[in-house]
Amino acid sequence: MATYRQRGKKKLWDYRIFNEKSELVASGSGFKTKREAMNEAMKMEQQKSLVNSISSDITLYDLWFEWYSLIIKPSDLAETTKNKYFIRGSVIRKLFGNQKVNKIKHSAYQRKLNMYAEKYTKNHVRRLNSDIKKAIQFAKRDGILLNDFTDGVVIAGKQSVKESDDKYLHSISDYEKVIYYLESNLDYSNSIVYPWC
Repeated sequence: MATYRQRGKKKLWDYRIFNEKSELVASGSGFKTKREAMNEAMKMEQQKSLVNSISSDITLYDLWFEWYSLIIKPSDLAETTKNKYFIRGSVIRKLFGNQKVNKIKHSAYQRKLNMYAEKYTKNHVRRLNSDIKKAIQFAKRDGILLNDFTDGVVIAGKQSVKESDDKYLHSISDYEKVIYYLESNLDYSNSIVYPWC
């Protein structure tokens, strides 16, 4: 956790980063604005989290964040895809809080997923479970002995809003209705760009 303060005659800002035991782990000073100090502190906190080796005593969210920072964030995935991963990370933080990854049992994990599945579709639940499973495999590759509580989990969830039949045109009359709607509501002079103009 970082704290910020303004000091001296020149009113320069500094930051101090503390660990969970309230011990000072990093500091910096001489920033003209609080925003500069905050940005530098965030960089330092990220570096500290990456330097710390993963242990079995880490929270599930912290493990997921390590996986996200090292695998997903530097990848060439689209920004929108990376944002979706990040949103699922906030769901993990909300569902599991500060639960240590080595203390999570399969039954407790299944219960949490079922609770999440009451409000969200099966696809969302499957993707969340997949991210958690990948984070656990990531830790195992580092030699961390973890119980894979995602193994054998049953994915539940609401049905998606649209049925597959609703996604397609099934008759010529449906097709003609779409054509009529488009012809009557679209103005081609405003919607088509001519390269020679």
